[in-house]
This record gives sequence, structure tokens and C-alpha cells, in this order.
Amino acid sequence: MPDTLPLIELSDEEYVDLNTLSGIAAGSAISIQNQSDYGAVRLSIASTKPDPGTDKYVLLYPDPRFPANIDSGEATVWAMAHTIPGVPVAVQGV
Repeated sequence: MPDTLPLIELSDEEYVDLNTLSGIAAGSAISIQNQSDYGAVRLSIASTKPDPGTDKYVLLYPDPRFPANIDSGEATVWAMAHTIPGVPVAVQGV
């Protein structure tokens, strides 16, 4: 069973590298769960840090039934809060 990692709180001002913050290497399969009660999360897969104004993202809503599962072989996973700062996410290797 994968280790439980600390929650990562997201800013609504810039993207953060979930791979680096979680200690899970880019290209590894991971599962991301929005742990908030209210705020959405922007997820972007890219080799470089996305600009906060990019429209190349998917939204991860706070619903435990629907984590974002990223396949192995993908580039770095970036995240930021959609509109409300401080949204926590759980990241786990799979």
C-alpha cells in the first residue's frame, strides 16, 4: 500500500509541481484527490510550469468518488486552486 503523504495546499496565484512537492518522480503513476469542501483545482500536465492564465487544464472538483488518476509516462503534474486559495489536495503514488 502506498505511503500516506501530507496534504498540499494550493495557491490560486501560480501552479506548483505536485511531483516535487509529493516526492513522487515525474512520469510515475499518481492519484490526486481534492480534499476541500468547496474549491476546484486546476490540473495541467506539462514539462514546464504553466502560466496562471493558461486555458490548458482540467478541473478537479471536491468529490471523493472522482480522483484524478495520472498514468505513468506523463510529464510533470502541475496544480493550482481554481478561484479560492488554500485548497488541499492529497497525492499518492499508484
